Parts: sequence; structure tokens; C-alpha cells
Amino acid sequence: MIIRQFTHGDADGAGAAIVAAFVFPDAEREVTYCQYGTGHDAIDVNVTKFLNAVEAGKAKADLLLITDICPSPEVCKRIEAMKDSFDRVLVQDHHGTTAWAATYLWMQHEAKNERSGTKMLFDEGGVFNQAADDFVNAIDAYDRWQLDSPHRARGEDLNLLYKFLGFELFVKEFGKSFEADKTGWLSHLVPVLKARVEGTIEAIIKNRMDGAVHVDKEKR
Repeated sequence: MIIRQFTHGDADGAGAAIVAAFVFPDAEREVTYCQYGTGHDAIDVNVTKFLNAVEAGKAKADLLLITDICPSPEVCKRIEAMKDSFDRVLVQDHHGTTAWAATYLWMQHEAKNERSGTKMLFDEGGVFNQAADDFVNAIDAYDRWQLDSPHRARGEDLNLLYKFLGFELFVKEFGKSFEADKTGWLSHLVPVLKARVEGTIEAIIKNRMDGAVHVDKEKR
């Protein structure tokens, strides 16, 4: 089975790439992380390149999988026209701005933002694992701003790691273990990153306070 996955370039999108490897362990996968917009990493640019290659006979996939992001209406129309080129097309998104795409049969959209992209794919896969479930819930709690969730604190740590490691290394490490932040070398990195963030916040506060004192003195 060949899977061509396009996913959002954030922790949630990376989580979806990790979950895809878990749900389809024997598949041949190629993953591209994308953003909204018009740059080289834009979702429309990358999906269009792939569709062009499929039409030219230079690329193929059994499953076209797009997670935590949605192409524009124009590109979605082209996917609809080419859907028979694949055994299955699955696009999953939970952002309010793309609710219009729910009209397509291959589109799963969370109208009320009930689940993150990572959780949508995990639930779709139907393969349970406790460590995977905990990881998915942590990503979900951060991405959807579930401040009262018991998984929120770990979600914040995972987001810190994502920002530091970048998409590819984050996916690589958590592809080995859903608990990489607890048992591997990343467990030693988390407190360092948290201390750096706290130090930055303290520096900003101090800078603002010093500035306020300076302005106050100037007024006297």
C-alpha cells in the first residue's frame, strides 16, 4: 500500500503523520508538511504538484491522505475530478474556515472543532494503544486549547519539543515511541526548554517594568 500524505506544519499535523505510521505500519509512505498561503510549502502548491505527477504517470498512491489542513476550493474540485486515480481519498480537518469542504464524500470535517487532526486520524484508524492514546490526547488538548484537560500540560511540552526539533525530527523520534518525551533523550530536553521559555518571559516582564519606571521618571 502506498500512502501520499500532506499534513499541517504544526504539532497537530506532525502528530497526524506519526499516527499514520502507527495505523498503517506496513505501508510505503511519503509525507509532506504544508502551510496555508502561497509559498513553496503551501498546501495548494504541493498537492497540485502531486496531482500533476499522477496525471503524467510519474507518481501514484493507493491512499491520498490530507490531515489537519484543507486545500482551496479549486484544488478540492480537482481532487474530486481525480478521485478515481486512488483507491481512497481521505481529507480530515477541523478548522472553521474549511467547513465548506464537508460537502465532499471524502472529506471529514469537525464542524464544532470536537477533535484535532491527530485525534481524527487516530479514531479513524481504530487501532488502540494506551501510549498512543495518551500522546494523541496531549496533542489534542494543546491544539484545541483545552485548558482544563489533564493532558494539557504534556501537550504544552510536546509543542515546545516540536518548535525546537522541527517537523522531521519530531516525527522521527515519536515515530519510534509515543513516550519519547518521557523515556528517551527528549525527557532531558523538556525541562531545559521550559526553563528557557520561563527565562524569556521573565526578561520580557523585567524589560517592560524597567521601561515603565523610565517613563515614570521622565514624567516627573
